[in-house]
Amino acid sequence: MRKFLTVIAMALMLISCADASVKEYKLEVVAEYPHDNESYTQGLFFHKGEMFETTGLNGKSTLRKVDLATGKALKRLDFDKKYFLEGSVVLDGNLYILTWESRVAFIYDAETLEYKSSWSYP
Repeated sequence: MRKFLTVIAMALMLISCADASVKEYKLEVVAEYPHDNESYTQGLFFHKGEMFETTGLNGKSTLRKVDLATGKALKRLDFDKKYFLEGSVVLDGNLYILTWESRVAFIYDAETLEYKSSWSYP
């Protein structure tokens, strides 16, 4: 998990290098949490105190509602091997998930994780 947090911290530092006027911040690790080492994290966010994660790789892409304390998936949706999941977000009660290369977006109900619809984008 420390490696996971280090990667996030490094990414944030690289982003801040784009503008020299950005203040420099120091990072302090205050807690560590277990994480599934098999997941290739593409999207990660918290909604109503719960952690959601989309994982990539064709044949291994999932949406997971994760128990932060154990790192175990409380609920998991596996996607067809043709999809490589990317980012995800909740907006207006819907959970949106984007894919890479296949250019398909999925919409799920944010509370129940029931499938609602999908569409293709250019």
